[in-house]
Amino acid sequence: MKSKKGQVTIFIILGLIMVFGLVLFYSLTSKITKETVDSSGRPVIAQVSQEFRPIQLFTESCVRSTAERGLLILGQQGGYIYPELVGEFSETEPTEGRGIVQGNMRVPFWHHNVEPSQNSKVILSSGKPALKEVDDAEMSIESQLNRYIEGELPSCLNGYSLFLNQGFSVLQGTIDVETKMTEFSVQVLVDMPLDIQRSDVSESPEAFFVELPIDLKHIYEIADKIASSQKELRFLENHVINLLGGFSGADMNKLPPTSMTT
Repeated sequence: MKSKKGQVTIFIILGLIMVFGLVLFYSLTSKITKETVDSSGRPVIAQVSQEFRPIQLFTESCVRSTAERGLLILGQQGGYIYPELVGEFSETEPTEGRGIVQGNMRVPFWHHNVEPSQNSKVILSSGKPALKEVDDAEMSIESQLNRYIEGELPSCLNGYSLFLNQGFSVLQGTIDVETKMTEFSVQVLVDMPLDIQRSDVSESPEAFFVELPIDLKHIYEIADKIASSQKELRFLENHVINLLGGFSGADMNKLPPTSMTT
């Protein structure tokens, strides 16, 4: 009987240890989740001490300005930072290329005929890029912006030379960028380990985060609706026909009419 009671006691103790372990595990997991992401889904970045705060602010400023330049290029060129990857462009024969040329910019068509103009056959295609990296890891808007920031950010940081004459020593690690197009903003998370030292004090921030109040997702959806409406309703052609009708006639000072009897 004593042996059986001892066995029961051991099982109870083991059970309590397991329960305690599970509670501790879920507690730690919950704590980690709260510390990494806040209620709005933004990553929580650890703040450095006041002495190293200028370097953190400088890094965030570079991330912001680089992301803004990338977004501007994307907006001007139909969702592409590097439109030459889409195909050929022609200033004199735009319908034979993959888009139109406007100065130094290349704007790919989101709805066009890929067949040469002299052919009677029409094959419609679209150069519309995907918005999310999960849909296209190479040419989506998020992917392009990631690569742009990774490539251009070092030139803004310039090896943190601005802080060298202030007694700082900064060792910079590999840059990895993740952008996210949300309902009302563009979020940019940069994983870039830094080893900062000044005198005998050091800190090692690993990530930086900025949020730009640009509703790119909404703009993208509107542009997509315009391209889809053109494909289905051909409203641009209808406007052209109406303009021709309004400015044409049997007159040397007007456009030739599509049909007229005198």
